Amino acid sequence: MGTPLSRVELSHRIEQHLQSWGLKLFKDEADYFAWQRNVLSPTDLSSLHQLIQYRQDQTDPTADIQFYDLAANADILPVLYSQRYNFFAEVGVAIAQRLFTVRRVLDFGCGVGILTTFWASLFPDIEFLGIDRSSHSIEAASNQVSHRGLRNIRFECRQIPYDAMTGTHDCIVSTHALFQAEDSPGLSSADWNTFARSHDSARQLAVEEATGIGERIDALCGLMSPTGKMVLCEKTRHLGRRLLLQRAFARREFYPMSTPSLLGYDMVGVQVEDGPLYELVRQGQERTLAWHEEPEWKEGQSLYDCSGDTAAHLSAALNVVQGAMSHDVQLNQVIGSCTLQVGIWRKALAYGWVTTTAGFHGMLLGSVRDASIIVQSWTRFAQMSESDVLESIQQIWGNEDPTPSQDPIPAYENHTIAAQEVWSALPDRSIQEEQTFHESDGRAMHIELGRSGPFTYIYWANTYDQRQLMLVDSGHDDWLAAYYHESLAEMQSSAHF
Repeated sequence: MGTPLSRVELSHRIEQHLQSWGLKLFKDEADYFAWQRNVLSPTDLSSLHQLIQYRQDQTDPTADIQFYDLAANADILPVLYSQRYNFFAEVGVAIAQRLFTVRRVLDFGCGVGILTTFWASLFPDIEFLGIDRSSHSIEAASNQVSHRGLRNIRFECRQIPYDAMTGTHDCIVSTHALFQAEDSPGLSSADWNTFARSHDSARQLAVEEATGIGERIDALCGLMSPTGKMVLCEKTRHLGRRLLLQRAFARREFYPMSTPSLLGYDMVGVQVEDGPLYELVRQGQERTLAWHEEPEWKEGQSLYDCSGDTAAHLSAALNVVQGAMSHDVQLNQVIGSCTLQVGIWRKALAYGWVTTTAGFHGMLLGSVRDASIIVQSWTRFAQMSESDVLESIQQIWGNEDPTPSQDPIPAYENHTIAAQEVWSALPDRSIQEEQTFHESDGRAMHIELGRSGPFTYIYWANTYDQRQLMLVDSGHDDWLAAYYHESLAEMQSSAHF
């Protein structure tokens, strides 16, 4: 099928392609919305906002189609789809790199054909068919075929799984079209203190049916050749959604033929985590990999920084200044007016501490798993001159205490899955109060107030992988207890979570 193009060349070509559609790249949200207001009429803006709200209400199954029909309007299309500029650039290139060996491609949920026409222009020897349930989107896509002089592509209005189709394809592509239930969290974990999911086939089937994933996959399987593959980028970064999708494919004997790729891109000033991008084949057709069901650990996600009085109190609570035997010191150095120390407190918390004779205190705290990041950073400090260390301190923490507020600043706070690892490692945990809520469908939510060494903590967790941990020193026990009871009252008043 020819020599694969480099990623640099593919990136250059898709930039040109997106611009040929009239799409513009914006890094600032204010600039984008100013352009939107300047280009679109008040009537168009009002219609868009009404349909967006209509979709969010989820009372009409045709709301999505109505929205995308309006989005295909020649004036609205470049403005609305410019929001997804970097999505198209990232996913378009990633999928293009996986099309060099195929001959017939079905693009499921092709929309107005922005990516389909890009791939068709890259690969004139591959036959492309784009399908979408929005008739106006298909009309806009078909107009682009003749406008661009493409001979290897056609578009049809089809709603899968309801509209019958014939023929087979050796590659089926789906980008944000297969998992249409954006509000569904997928599969819940077996309990609030684990990320693992039980293998309950009845539950899997029920959620497949509720989200429509199962019937769409089955319909697409009927359109794929026995030796074909699927290339998918769905909104499944959340573990519950990811495992629902993976297990749905595993039930149909699909496995990844390459390592799923996590994607990240900027969308009008907001960093988006997307994917994974899957390349799947049926078992036995090619060398396949095993499915992975572990939660995604991002390097450094356990780390929390503080300065000023909060860092000073924290260093005292950890006995950092005295260099007590309750922790393992991995680095301890004085550079002029600066003292640097890295250690692990009671095998539970890794810390990096900086103080100066001028009275500055800075602290970086996290799980032992992220200790190497702190060590590397403080080792670089130790190799600097005093002036460079002081400049780095100012860049990281600033040189003044944080602005005072009514509530104290936590000694540690984390809202990622890393909170569970830090919480489980806390030594001598003593629970003062706790409450667990159970729903009839098996979901659970837990909150506890406890003590560990010099700290009082709140830990919150549920069966959809949400975690929160907050530590304060003993001087703020009353404040954290009040916060616990406020949070508990909110949870008790909520029927669902």
